[in-house]
Amino acid sequence: MKKFYILCLWICIICCVNRNNCIYAENVNYKLECTDGTIIDSTPNGVVKLNVIIFGRIGCYNTKTVLENLKYTKYINDERVNFIYVDSDQANIEDISMFEKQINNSNVKFCRCDNSMIMWRMMGISSVTFPAIAYVDTTGSVRDKSTYIVSKSTMDRAISNILGEEMYDTNFEVWTYGALLQNDARNMLNLINDFRHSEDAWYWDEDDSRKIKCDNLNSLTYDYELEKVAVTRAIEITAYFEHERPNGEMFDSAYPSDITYMCKGENIASGYEDEKAVFEAWKEENEKYDGQGHRRNMLEKDYNAIGIACFVVNGRYFWVQEFGYVDKFTSDQKQKKNYDETYKKYSLKISDEIMKLDEAYCVGDCVNVPFQDKYVDNLRLYCYGKYSYIQLYFPTIYYVENSNIVKCNEEGELFGLKEGITTITLKAKISGNFVYEKKVKVIVNKKDIAEAYLDIDDDEDDYEYTGKPIRPDFFVSYDYIELKEGIDYEVEYKNNVGPGKCEFIIRGIGRFKGVLYGSFYIKKSELWYEKENRVDISEVINALNKEKLLKQIEFGKLKFNTNGIKENSVGLKWKKVASAKKYVIYGNVCGKGKKYIKIATVNKLKYVIKKISGKKLKKGTNYKFTCLALDKDGKVITAAKAVHVVTAGGKFGNVKELNLTNVVNKKLTLKKGKTFIVKFKINIPKGKSIANHRGVRFESSDMDIAKVDVKNGKIIAKKKGKCKIFVYTQNGCYRVVSLKVN
Repeated sequence: MKKFYILCLWICIICCVNRNNCIYAENVNYKLECTDGTIIDSTPNGVVKLNVIIFGRIGCYNTKTVLENLKYTKYINDERVNFIYVDSDQANIEDISMFEKQINNSNVKFCRCDNSMIMWRMMGISSVTFPAIAYVDTTGSVRDKSTYIVSKSTMDRAISNILGEEMYDTNFEVWTYGALLQNDARNMLNLINDFRHSEDAWYWDEDDSRKIKCDNLNSLTYDYELEKVAVTRAIEITAYFEHERPNGEMFDSAYPSDITYMCKGENIASGYEDEKAVFEAWKEENEKYDGQGHRRNMLEKDYNAIGIACFVVNGRYFWVQEFGYVDKFTSDQKQKKNYDETYKKYSLKISDEIMKLDEAYCVGDCVNVPFQDKYVDNLRLYCYGKYSYIQLYFPTIYYVENSNIVKCNEEGELFGLKEGITTITLKAKISGNFVYEKKVKVIVNKKDIAEAYLDIDDDEDDYEYTGKPIRPDFFVSYDYIELKEGIDYEVEYKNNVGPGKCEFIIRGIGRFKGVLYGSFYIKKSELWYEKENRVDISEVINALNKEKLLKQIEFGKLKFNTNGIKENSVGLKWKKVASAKKYVIYGNVCGKGKKYIKIATVNKLKYVIKKISGKKLKKGTNYKFTCLALDKDGKVITAAKAVHVVTAGGKFGNVKELNLTNVVNKKLTLKKGKTFIVKFKINIPKGKSIANHRGVRFESSDMDIAKVDVKNGKIIAKKKGKCKIFVYTQNGCYRVVSLKVN
């Protein structure tokens, strides 16, 4: 037995189908009493070759719909075919006569039947969703069958088949632009399976009086063959939002013929922008039984396979779930398919009878084309059909009046060849034999590059002063097509060497004209500071001897500190400075009037001092040292803050460790204008005290971003940006805080 469940969701439109088909093993004998007193039996004779029997119910919407569709079938007046309505509830002949008057179709015979088993034997099933249709030939054999609503095209096809006639194909091809979002669609599988296994797996009974729990449901397996069906249907419902396909067939005709699905079902929806939103809508938690069709589909125990698709057109999302049951999954069902998620052209078949198409529109009477490829916004359709909210495009023939100005390929892609004006003629078959024609003026000109899109990587942190001209990374596009320097434009730069705002001009060439302006920033780099602030050694040493401030003397550049202290030696180390060719160590014994003496010139980043002016270092004695980084000309790039240390062997010691107590992970974020005081703790050797020369000090790498009090560590956030806060002891122990100001 095969079951079919189909549901759609579009704002508030929902329909539910339970459809069953099977193979018949015997002929069925019957006699039907018509409202006009005639009798119809199981073997059509004479001219009549076929009885099309519609089993339904009085007042059933689906039954009324099929009986209405009969008016449009091409066989409605064919004397070889009887169309017969049989009331499945065995209503009395008077009620059936009243129903006949409502339908008002003299070509349909309305009958009653005392034997309720006739329908079940003809359909070969134990339950149906009305109407049920049986096609019975002159031998009493049921040649075809269906349940639920069928279109006139589907009925015509079945009758043509039985009568041995060729079915006239009224379908024609249209196409649309859209994108498949299959990664998003596949993400819904886990949501559905979690739902099937949750406490929320329930639905109302038909009386809305009791919740029916769905216990022990199996997980659905993702079926990539069903996904192909879902993809087809997602594209189709953009044009015709029904479970009937735009070519007149029912949704299940899209299922693969080489795989037997015992159960089939479909949910469709539109307007939800992600898989979670449409899934929540399909759950229908606040609906009663009649409004929980999608929910019941997702909780159906007879399903074990699912395929899902999402198709987006002009920002509107269309979703499809296809369900099924198979005894065994094939390798094709398990094989993952890859889908292109970019916008592209997709074609679909539309029945002239379904869509009632007779008109199309061109966007305008004039198309402007630059010297580049461009699609004509050509014939587009606002179709006369159910729930079609998108544009459909027709395969169109183009005739160009002057091919020296513009050329056009079969896809409607225009190529501007030279400036000028010409005309193209567009022709397309709309439906049936109707041909649409329109003349469109085409103007080929140079496009203003000022209308192009310019994307500049203008983060100030990306461009630092190098002493050389800087060209930023940027991207120029027009109509989503990247433009090329030297072909479409030239670039002129201004002030792109030194720090500050730098400007550049993009001038259109070739197929473009006009100018486009851009700008970026170059920030001051360490190299810039070095070049701008280099001084003589004597100036630095003089400032150190007099304990005066000098901008070249700072902690953050060299991070000068100790590296092992013994009774008769002091180890020193520091960080490399860009452009420094050598380093000079100065020092002396601490004390008033003790000036800095040159000790050594080195190329390394560490040095051990054992003598000053030929005299060995003494134990338990206080010393001071500094380091100068020199360029190739012997100028001072930067100088270290002096370190004050005491050699081992005396009653004083040096700070062993510095820790920050209120800064987590050495990172700090402040809003502009806010303050923060850095707190710390120092670790000194047991039994020792510190000879205090300077205490703990603080320094900011960029005073424009954040200012810090040298002695108490109070930070004031000045402007947005990033900088470093250095915290250091007199002997060079330090910590660095990464500060961000928002």
